[in-house]
Amino acid sequence: MAAVSGAFVVTQTSLSSKHHSPSSSPTMLLGTRAFPMNNKTARGLIRCELSSSSVSALQQLKKSAIDRYTKERSSIVVIGLSIHTTPLEMREKLAIPVAEWPQAISELCALNHIEEAAVLSTCNRMEIYVLALSQHRGVREVTQWMSKRSGILVSDICHHWFLLYNKDATQHLFEVSAGLDSLILGEGQILSQVKQVKEKLRNGFGMVIPGLFEKAITAGKRARAETGIASGAVSVSSAAVELALTKLPPGSASSATMLVVGAGKMGKLVIKHLVAKGCTRMVRSGIPVSDICKHWFLLYNKDATQHLFEVSAGLDSLVLGEGQILSQVKQVKEKLRNGFGMVIPGLFEKAITAGKRARAETGIASGAVSVSSAAVELALTKLPPGSASSATMLVVGAGKMGKLVIKHLVAKGCTRMVVVN
Repeated sequence: MAAVSGAFVVTQTSLSSKHHSPSSSPTMLLGTRAFPMNNKTARGLIRCELSSSSVSALQQLKKSAIDRYTKERSSIVVIGLSIHTTPLEMREKLAIPVAEWPQAISELCALNHIEEAAVLSTCNRMEIYVLALSQHRGVREVTQWMSKRSGILVSDICHHWFLLYNKDATQHLFEVSAGLDSLILGEGQILSQVKQVKEKLRNGFGMVIPGLFEKAITAGKRARAETGIASGAVSVSSAAVELALTKLPPGSASSATMLVVGAGKMGKLVIKHLVAKGCTRMVRSGIPVSDICKHWFLLYNKDATQHLFEVSAGLDSLVLGEGQILSQVKQVKEKLRNGFGMVIPGLFEKAITAGKRARAETGIASGAVSVSSAAVELALTKLPPGSASSATMLVVGAGKMGKLVIKHLVAKGCTRMVVVN
């Protein structure tokens, strides 16, 4: 008897003098069937049998890949993009409003390798905490989800993210809750935001991640109660107010008019701090920042420079090549004379030169008209021919544009005008 491949197959000659008599007809066993054999044909044939250990080994081989997967322990993972690693424009695209956290958590938990999830999305960070069945599969699925939701390429997300697992992920959340990872050390607003996450996790989103946030809140409270980390801490909003006040003459806060951009929670906190500092005159934009972001465009470096040059040349105007915009760019340059840096003033200086060259070296301004003259021409088409001198024209606005409109109306023979400021 000879063993082949360890314990998997045992081979044995099927004929020997002690196993049969000349009068008996030997057989060859194949599976469960027996085939008659004679001495001539049987010589040298072998019988293959599986030993009990072979069966066990084969079953283990078939199940090994599945066992490795099913026996893998679930891991706590944080996928984070913060002010320390990620530019503002990317954080804005990745941000998830508080009202949408439950929906986002539900979508994350529906992924194949995610058991539990939580979302911590603030001005300075976007962090997703998950309990993953498989670290690599879970991270890949969450990253693809983030990419699909934000429109940012997976490769760009991976370039700026940080990944922490288990003990490191837990320690990071505790540091966040304690204010150790904040833009301003020890600021208290982040603890309130961690509490918000815990509130969103109340409705049956697992046990491990909610428990983790519960302990993080406790750690944040203890850090502030048992250490001096919060003794000199300020929030981002109060720091912004302090910085703004340094730009005012001493004692002029009560008479200065403060502009607050944004009507969201941060804007309200800024107003609160301004009032505490004695500011009584404030102008606040009534449009939330989120609504502003829906309609703006962002350009950087080379693209921003090219855009300004096109504006100065009249390529971006309502009326192609109109000259008024060049005068307005010059006005900006005049305002920048009093020590407002070097880069931006230099940029506007070059834009003015580009605008002048565009008009001098091309035909862009040959048929150009201003917006005000175009508006007058359009208005006159609504009148009967030859009636401009007898018609009463209504001009809305008494600013520079209104004055230009009046100038063009007079040039067209209009003598009766009503100006409404």
